[in-house]
Amino acid sequence: MTNSNLAIAAQQLKAEVTFKKIKEILAEKNIEVILLKGPHLGNTIYDSPRERLYCDLDILVQPGDFEDAAALLLENGFKPFAYDTFTPEIQRDFKHWEFRSPWGIVVELHRWLSGHDRYQVDSAGLFERAEKFIYGQTEALGLGTEDLLLHLCLHMGASFFIVIEPKHVLDIALLTQKRQLKWDVFVERCSQFRLTTIVYYSLRAAKEQHQAEIPETVFARLRPGWLRRRWLNRYLRPGTFPIYRFQKQRLTQIKIRLLLPLIDRFSDWPRYLLRLGRVYGKSLLQKANR
Repeated sequence: MTNSNLAIAAQQLKAEVTFKKIKEILAEKNIEVILLKGPHLGNTIYDSPRERLYCDLDILVQPGDFEDAAALLLENGFKPFAYDTFTPEIQRDFKHWEFRSPWGIVVELHRWLSGHDRYQVDSAGLFERAEKFIYGQTEALGLGTEDLLLHLCLHMGASFFIVIEPKHVLDIALLTQKRQLKWDVFVERCSQFRLTTIVYYSLRAAKEQHQAEIPETVFARLRPGWLRRRWLNRYLRPGTFPIYRFQKQRLTQIKIRLLLPLIDRFSDWPRYLLRLGRVYGKSLLQKANR
């Protein structure tokens, strides 16, 4: 085994030890946990886990279990890594909090799959449909096939196709090539969670860059309206990486251009803007009062 493979294996072993400890800690309070992205993908759709690199662990708990889970991690030697640098108001509305494990692995504890619960995915359904897999030598829960594809697309789009790597596009392509997807179920779920726009561009990227096996009928059902496509096509280029065309723009500029157009329904725009206004308005007041 080469030095690089040894380093990868050592890192993934520390990640597995970290996950096993988290699973044991949370089981004491009957808190189920789903292991997201890298470890699940590496152990189920890649030829070898070492082919799918990841630098942290993303785990999902039910929103109602989130605060108890965070408290348990803190009580068991996990240290706050990033979330505690923000005001309490923003912390309370984060989709995840970050911790560093005793073994040096960064852990993102998620309650939602998108920032400020922008896309309200049914968490209970995710847990009901979860699948078991073996992470190294440890039994784990991962998202069911259609939910896994949906989350991979959401991860790309919720970060505005800018805070991603080429591996995230490949993940989608490999999933479509290695798994038998129920496309009707998947499209209905995208519509239910109002994710058709994000999913359309994510799948298009996987199709054009890695020959993902996606029926054209799926694109036809997901395709946004003409006006929305005309706007988004100015900024998104699914056939090449990076997908977002203007890499030198600040994240604030990118959000202004993409935040609302990537939310499917116009009727959801006011709800989300009001939530952001409330959270960040209170945050500014908290800073001013320090």
